[in-house]
Amino acid sequence: MSRKTIKVVIPENPEELIDLAKLVHQKHVLDAGTGPLNGLNMTDFDTKTQSANTFHLQSEALHRDAVTATQNRDLALGLSEGQTSMQPGTVDFYVRSVVDVLLGHFRGNEQKLGDYGFIVVEGTASLKSKPTDPTIPVPPAPPANPA
Repeated sequence: MSRKTIKVVIPENPEELIDLAKLVHQKHVLDAGTGPLNGLNMTDFDTKTQSANTFHLQSEALHRDAVTATQNRDLALGLSEGQTSMQPGTVDFYVRSVVDVLLGHFRGNEQKLGDYGFIVVEGTASLKSKPTDPTIPVPPAPPANPA
């Protein structure tokens, strides 16, 4: 013979938990003074449920505002998807233009860009010989003299 098991599902999702709490409170109000929940502080329960709902709605609104603000920020910076550093009128475009102007102005003294807040990394590059052009045929070597 099998034993009967019971599982009561309590949502972990905030919105679903708030909705459930509202339903519980509604039923308590309908039961009036004869319900089984009279021993609990249902006034505090209702106050906390309403407070949680208000904060939940505020949270959703702020999240939407945050997403919009982030998108607008990225557009102004020139970092939005599809934008490149060549997108005129963006912060990225202007900063790169500033670098170009300053590099021309301070040619030979590039560390001066640091005065403008830029990090300048100075290094050396090895000089390599030019690679041969593969389109120019190399003349064949002369035949070896048999001795």
